[in-house]
Parts: sequence; C-alpha cells; structure tokens
Amino acid sequence: MIDSMKESCRFFEIKLFFIHTHFDLMDIGLLNYLVDTLQLVFFRTDLKSNPALSQYNTVKLSLLVYRVSWRIQEKKIYSLTTKCQILNKYILGSLWKFLEQFHDVA
Repeated sequence: MIDSMKESCRFFEIKLFFIHTHFDLMDIGLLNYLVDTLQLVFFRTDLKSNPALSQYNTVKLSLLVYRVSWRIQEKKIYSLTTKCQILNKYILGSLWKFLEQFHDVA
C-alpha cells in the first residue's frame, strides 16, 4: 500500500483512509517508511505527481496526512517525532497559504 503511494496519486485519499484504519497494526519500521514516503510524495515539485496539488479536495487530504502524522507523534518515538514535525510544518504552512488565497473554501 505504501509503495503504491510513491508510484501513483490515484486513489491517494482512499490509501490514507486505509492506513488510518489499520494504523495500530504498524510497527516502528513501517511507520518510519510511511513518514519517509509521505515526505517524498509531498515535497515533489511536479504538480501532477504531488497529491496535495492534483487531488480534488486538497484540504481533506492535508487533514488526513496531518491526522496520520499526529498519531505517529503520539507514539513518542524520537526519530519519528522529528520527521513528523517537519511534515506537519509543511502541511500546515501549505494549508494556511491555500486558505489565505481562497477565502470561499472555509
């Protein structure tokens, strides 16, 4: 599932829902791989391959990623916490800029 997130933006929201529902089954190595994959996917500059820019509901997608990242931070694993803080800072900054530009979304 995580590898398919790297390859394609199709059904990205469904993949995040799946990860969110099966979150408790993941071990530290898989969580680390998930955060690395999310960072790789969201820091892309190509508009078509970045799901935050190419999906229909960017706010919902950003909140899903933030929720998954928040749940990882709640596990209090130091290396994952720092990675999640970087990801959250990027997501919140992007979401803030998006909502400033489009006032009718809120």
